[in-house]
Amino acid sequence: MAVINAYINFLRSTPGRISRVVVGVALVAYGASHPSLLGLVLMMAGIVPAITGIAGICLLEEVMKSREARLAQHRPGEGRA
Repeated sequence: MAVINAYINFLRSTPGRISRVVVGVALVAYGASHPSLLGLVLMMAGIVPAITGIAGICLLEEVMKSREARLAQHRPGEGRA
């Protein structure tokens, strides 16, 4: 879990955001060079990291938060018999 938290902290930092934007733009550019369904899928997949990097949203962090909230909801209450 510590490795995932360290990775999330990197993705939230400025270098992490810049790298997400660069990777997203690279996927869009590479997908644009392929006139096929694969190119379209690459372009659509590249838009996600580019937009989230620009907006400062970390999707991995949101997924982990919702997972932890769901797990906390299913834990039995302490002190109940």
